[in-house]
Amino acid sequence: MYRTIDLQGDTIDLTAFKLSGGASIIPTVHLSNFYGSGNSVVVSQVGGNTYVFADVDKNGAFDPNTDLVIKVVGTHESELLGGDIKLA
Repeated sequence: MYRTIDLQGDTIDLTAFKLSGGASIIPTVHLSNFYGSGNSVVVSQVGGNTYVFADVDKNGAFDPNTDLVIKVVGTHESELLGGDIKLA
């Protein structure tokens, strides 16, 4: 199911996953250290869309079978990193 959100008034609430750390732009292309040091969420712009990756299994590596990926239509990196992702 897809839901369109307006990031000027909405947030992406990830508190149910009890993630720690912060959010950043993808620091590396290596899947073994995908989230970087201390981050549980990364944001990446690919083409004309923005993706939010959450380290749901909390192992620091990206795993498409266990981690969460959210596609946000449009370019919204600055809004997402500016407080539109709620971790705690």
